[in-house]
Amino acid sequence: MQLRHLGVAVLLAGTALLVEVSASFSTASRFHAAICVGCSSCLVASSATVAWPLIASSAFVGATKAEIRTGGNQPMYVPTHDFIAMPALGQFRNANNFYATLLHECGHWSGSEKRLNWDLKNRFGTKAYAAEELIAELTAAFLCAHLGVEGELRHAGYIADWIRLLKEDDRAIFTAASKASQAADFLRAFSGGEVHAETA
Repeated sequence: MQLRHLGVAVLLAGTALLVEVSASFSTASRFHAAICVGCSSCLVASSATVAWPLIASSAFVGATKAEIRTGGNQPMYVPTHDFIAMPALGQFRNANNFYATLLHECGHWSGSEKRLNWDLKNRFGTKAYAAEELIAELTAAFLCAHLGVEGELRHAGYIADWIRLLKEDDRAIFTAASKASQAADFLRAFSGGEVHAETA
């Protein structure tokens, strides 16, 4: 795995440091620092021990150049203004759950009209919203596995809608999985596929 030329911003004791993560960086390595992508303050964590998958996830999301705004209590992709809104990292149970949720929202971002242009209304009709949530959750699951993030992929409020969708349409899971795979590939392409969990 090569991560040369991939900068990860690390904040340590309030001082921003740009570090270059080398290919020898291992899963056993830890930073006692807060992390962020580029200059975006929305991904700044409180000072804590940060594992490699979280640094990789930060770099991965940063490579997409998606506009991410912090604040509020509800994570969401806002298609009318093409940005992702995320609550502060401290509002999540842990950093893994923050990144699992952020990757879910990146799934929505990838399906926008400007990118993969999912046409779910023609395929799913009134169930298009449930289908989009299922696709975004599958995208997050694929990307969490790719990056080594062990966050909870639950979003319980949508599960009942997914079950109804899957009961009514026995092909829905195939369509959702296909679109989620396309979304994950699309998002991985921003980092050249180089940002992923190390298996060392």
